[in-house]
Amino acid sequence: MADSTIRSSGTQALRPRARILRTFGDELISSETVAVIELVKNAYDADAARVLVRFQEPLEIGQGRIEVIDNGHGMSLETIQTTWMEPATLSRKREPRSEFRKRRVLGEKGIGRFAASRLADYLEVVTRRAGMTREVRALFDWKQFDDAEKYLDQVEVLWEEARPTEICPGGTVQELWQHNENPEADDLAHGTILRMEGLRTVWGKDEFETLRTGLSRLISPFFAHDLVIQNDEFQILLELSVPFDYLSGAVEPPEAFQKPHYSLKGHVDEIGRYDLTIRLRGQTEFEPVSGQFTFKDGHRPQCGPFGIELRVWDRREGDLAELAELYGSSVKDVRRDLDRVAGINIYRDGFRVFPFGEQRKVTCSFPLIRIRYFATRAIEKAWLIAQHSTT
Repeated sequence: MADSTIRSSGTQALRPRARILRTFGDELISSETVAVIELVKNAYDADAARVLVRFQEPLEIGQGRIEVIDNGHGMSLETIQTTWMEPATLSRKREPRSEFRKRRVLGEKGIGRFAASRLADYLEVVTRRAGMTREVRALFDWKQFDDAEKYLDQVEVLWEEARPTEICPGGTVQELWQHNENPEADDLAHGTILRMEGLRTVWGKDEFETLRTGLSRLISPFFAHDLVIQNDEFQILLELSVPFDYLSGAVEPPEAFQKPHYSLKGHVDEIGRYDLTIRLRGQTEFEPVSGQFTFKDGHRPQCGPFGIELRVWDRREGDLAELAELYGSSVKDVRRDLDRVAGINIYRDGFRVFPFGEQRKVTCSFPLIRIRYFATRAIEKAWLIAQHSTT
């Protein structure tokens, strides 16, 4: 029987406002550093062997430029018109491995590209697909997405196909190589350039140091070793102008990171069995440690399997002086480098999961000497407990 109170009915499609895409960049990307890192990860998914992050002055709001240049497989016009212009595309879900190198792709939600909207007001995409004779250019004016009156389907993106001028021998993509390197012509015929102009924030010394540290911690030390074994390569380059050019160059962890005073590493399986090795200060060889993690109520952990590595340093001046002398540095610089990489990083598929391990400004009166003491004692205690459990 029909409801006599109903006067009319129908259906209505959802029609998002244009500003929803700006929200992706501003709310889902936690910081400008993370935004740059998301774009670097996109280059990895595109099978790039090299990616260059370049900043050009003036680095003030509404001015300046950020470029992310890679030699990945590039995109066709069809890809730009569909995958790149479709928020939350399912392409990564359908293709969990990269096209050529068969890397496990990092982007799954299809929103990483909108990190560009957090960084600047304008984005120019220049891309050339391997094997194609033309490069594609597209221009995104993110300010359109700030218009409260516009709907998403009212925003237009300009695009064109043209003779290659940037992704070709002698073009911008060649700047991925140093002057003494001679890449093959085929290596210069594919890739992508993301050129972001009209910066939305000021970049200075603190921001660049945070960025370089974030990029240096992006790839797991385990995974970096695996890439070498697999004859794969992924190199991150940073290019800054004076007075920040001391941070330019290939991005790698600081040298002191490779020489911890104490080290523990190994694997834990899905039911809590662990196989670790440990090296205390003064030892030259790692000692094996194995056993089973259990809780007081008798249940076994179910969080694995996973790998773990702890690196610990004594931070007294005399202890750090040894590292400073080894690398021709100063105690101050070594301490600064260790401060930048301090924290707990979590990696999935070889790449860091954000925001875990991000440094936060915390006021604490706990003396550093006590922190050093407990860090050292923690590893020694783990060693003693493991020895007791295996006897």
